[in-house]
Amino acid sequence: MIDIDQLIEWRRHFHQHPEISNEEIHTSQTVAKLLASFGLDVKTNVGGYGVIAILKGEKPGKTIALRADMDALPIHDDKTVLYRSTIPGKMHACGHDGHMSMLLGAAQYLSEHRHLIKGEVRFIFQPAEEVMPGGAIRMIEEGCLEGVDYIYGQHLWSGLPSGTIAISEGPVMGSSDFFNLTIEGKGGHAATPELTIDPITVSAQVITQLQMIVSRRISPMAPCVLTIGSIHAGSTNNVIPEYVELKGTVRCLENQLREEVRSLMDQTIAGICNSFGAKYKFEYTMGCPPVVNHTAATRMMKEAARRVVDDKELIEKEPFMVGEDFSHYLMKVPGCFAFVGSGKVEKNSAYSHHTSLFDMDEDVLEIGAKLLIEVVLEHSK
Repeated sequence: MIDIDQLIEWRRHFHQHPEISNEEIHTSQTVAKLLASFGLDVKTNVGGYGVIAILKGEKPGKTIALRADMDALPIHDDKTVLYRSTIPGKMHACGHDGHMSMLLGAAQYLSEHRHLIKGEVRFIFQPAEEVMPGGAIRMIEEGCLEGVDYIYGQHLWSGLPSGTIAISEGPVMGSSDFFNLTIEGKGGHAATPELTIDPITVSAQVITQLQMIVSRRISPMAPCVLTIGSIHAGSTNNVIPEYVELKGTVRCLENQLREEVRSLMDQTIAGICNSFGAKYKFEYTMGCPPVVNHTAATRMMKEAARRVVDDKELIEKEPFMVGEDFSHYLMKVPGCFAFVGSGKVEKNSAYSHHTSLFDMDEDVLEIGAKLLIEVVLEHSK
C-alpha cells in the first residue's frame, strides 16, 4: 500500500536540506515536482512558498484538504546520523520533514486510486509555521480553503510512544500570544535610591502580580499560562538603570480568554507603574488561536485511525500549550488535528522538539501516511 522506503528517502532528503521559515525555495520546488509527477494539478507560490495540489475523484463529493508544514528551524543539528543537516545552524527539529513525507505518500497513493475518491482532495504544503503571523494566514488569504468542506492535519510527536495515534475532540493545543513590556523609571546612583524611580523594583512587582492574574483572576477551570521569558536591565553593580525590558508569552485553551488576559495585564501593569511613578509601554501580539478539533471531523478521523492501528494504540491526549497555526484553518472550516507518536528511546527519537538532537522513528511515517489516506476514504464512503 505504502512504500516505506520511499517515505524515508523523502524525509531524509528534506532533513539534509532544511530551509527555515519564509526561505522554503528548494523545498517547495521539490514538493511541487513530486506532486506533478503524480499527475496532480499543482499551484506554487501560494502565500509565499506554499504549494497546493488538487486531485479530482471520479465521483462527486466533499472537498477534503490535507495539510503539512515545510519549514525548518534555526538550530544546529548535533546528531551523528548519515542524514544529518548539511546546512550549519539549520535543521528540521520539529518533524516537518516527516510531515511532508507522509503527505507526499498519501498524495501518491490517492492519485493512483482516484477511482475510490468522491469529490476533491486538496494537498496543502504550508511555509512558515514556526514564525508569526504564520504561513497559514497567508495561504488562507490566497484562497487555499475556498470550497473546502473539511481539513485534516497531523504532527509527529516524540513525547508519545512510537506507533500510537492521539486524536481528541475540542481544544488540543493552546493559543500562542506574545508581549513586550518596557518599564521606564528614573536612573541614578545605587546608593541613593530615594532620588530614583527604580524600574527593577517596579518590574519585580509587575512579574509577581502578573502571576496573580492566572491564580486569582481567572477560573481554575480555564487553563492559562503566563510566562516571562526575558528580562534585561542595567549593566553594572552601582547604577539604577533607566528602564527594564521584559518579554513573555501567554497561552490559553479558550479563544475568548485571550482578550481578557490582555486587558487584565494592562490594568495590572498600569496600576503598579502608576503607584511608583514609572512609565511603561506594553505591546501585546495575538499569535495563533488555540487548536480546537470539531466533533464530526474528530469522529471521522478516529474511524480512519482504527483502520491503521489497533484500539490500544489509538489514544486521547491531554491538551497542551504549544502553539500551532493549523488553528487558523480550523477557525474557517471544520477539521481535526492528530498526533502520531514517534518517540522511541532505542531509536534515539525521544528527544524533545526544537532541540539539536531531535529525530524520529521513521517507521511511523507509514502510519501517518495511512491515516491521511484513510480519512479521505472515510469521507468517500
